[in-house]
Amino acid sequence: MVPPPSPRLRETELCNSALPPVLGLCVESTSPLPMLQGPQNSQADHKGLQGSFERQPSASDPTPSRCHTTIRAESQCSNASFMTAPSVGRRLLIIGGGRKNSSQAGYAGTFSRLDGIPNDRDNLRSAFEPRGYSVHTMVDVEYNRVQILQNIAHFLSTAVEGDIRVIVFTGHATRIGCGDDRRIVLIPSNCPAEEDAISANSWYETVRTHAAPGVVVISIFATCYSGAIPPSLDSDNAGTINTTLKDFAFHLEKLHTQHPESASGPTHIALTSSGDAQSSYEYFAPSRSNTPRLHDHFLWALAEAVKRPNIGDWEPFVETLQNSFNFVRAVSLTLRPGSNESNGSYEFPNNLDWVLSHPQSPRLAIPGGRLPVRA
Repeated sequence: MVPPPSPRLRETELCNSALPPVLGLCVESTSPLPMLQGPQNSQADHKGLQGSFERQPSASDPTPSRCHTTIRAESQCSNASFMTAPSVGRRLLIIGGGRKNSSQAGYAGTFSRLDGIPNDRDNLRSAFEPRGYSVHTMVDVEYNRVQILQNIAHFLSTAVEGDIRVIVFTGHATRIGCGDDRRIVLIPSNCPAEEDAISANSWYETVRTHAAPGVVVISIFATCYSGAIPPSLDSDNAGTINTTLKDFAFHLEKLHTQHPESASGPTHIALTSSGDAQSSYEYFAPSRSNTPRLHDHFLWALAEAVKRPNIGDWEPFVETLQNSFNFVRAVSLTLRPGSNESNGSYEFPNNLDWVLSHPQSPRLAIPGGRLPVRA
């Protein structure tokens, strides 16, 4: 029997006690994400970015071995349909956490190695570039908290009103602190100590400070506990819709659109791979090349949803993302390394028990229930 996925998790217990927003009009759209739509040059223009960004993916990623232990542990618009002006600037930044070698020291070295991150990067690139996105990555080199936040700041500062900036963080997250100070942090690949992790507050503050009014920012977190990253529903976030993808359709009538020029700040939407107490998982996933590779289940599903050219509004996009996610979670347990064919090892009820005992519910957080619109 193929071992089941294990989570991207390494929980630190310090206590003794217990989409995408898009610029668009309320009209029919030919693209699944208006933010993804538009005839633009798909060649990445890196001139406006700092030199530390990787320009190209690594030469070739090895086919995963049979050892599956490196799995990621722990105004109203009636149809919510959007369309983006072709002149909108679209950029995607992919940040890979996780240690890069088996002997890495420091805090990052206490977390499991994630071998699927380069594959997720390549898969996301192939999905977003045809949509007119220039893709920038921070994956193959170790980056610390300061470098990551500085590069995010620069990535956002080049955007003008109406532009779209998508930022993906894929890797480990954990909870630190005690009592009222208990919080979630993201683990950079270069993280010598716990205090060198990236807090949710510092991520959101970087976006607020460096993204201009009218800029649409989509943060995508593929980590354990990622549902806890968006700000809580307090008085400063009144009207925010924070929902599982499965329940998104129930919130459609509450959404309203907003012109970018009427926004007092950036519109920051978050898409998270799991709930606030759930793990995210990396395992073999089907491939169009007939060679399964290690992928984060959620990012694999995201790439598949983005690749569908016939999705025209929010509801079918979110539904496709959820269905793709359900599919890969079930199918990945049966894949034979080196082939998209089943390895014949699916065992009932063992595999069903694993799926039921390892729940994972991706979420979407829309600030103020506002979706951007471009006139």
